[in-house]
Amino acid sequence: MLSNLYSHHYSAKISDKTITLIDIKDYDGVVENTTKGNNIISRINKFSILSLFTGILLIVIFVSINFYNMSNEKLNPKPNLVDRPSQIQEKAGRIIPQPPQNRPTVHPPRNNS
Repeated sequence: MLSNLYSHHYSAKISDKTITLIDIKDYDGVVENTTKGNNIISRINKFSILSLFTGILLIVIFVSINFYNMSNEKLNPKPNLVDRPSQIQEKAGRIIPQPPQNRPTVHPPRNNS
């Protein structure tokens, strides 16, 4: 992306220089400047295209490797390392008791006042 932006910037610089050469009527310099600038811009654009395809290829490889690894984990699940309730050891210190559970009655008493 950065190389593509630089290519546009360089193209604008070459265009400005070409306009300056036309203003001073140096037409031989215009042809030389344009040819040289186009060659450099062409190389930068080729590098940009190559880096784009390299990036896409690397993303495809990354996704393929992760997809392969995830499918293997489903076939051979690894044991869960979380403590099971039977394996939990009592911890030293004060034990906080469970609060009482007062459930409301089905039909609360009515106040006949």
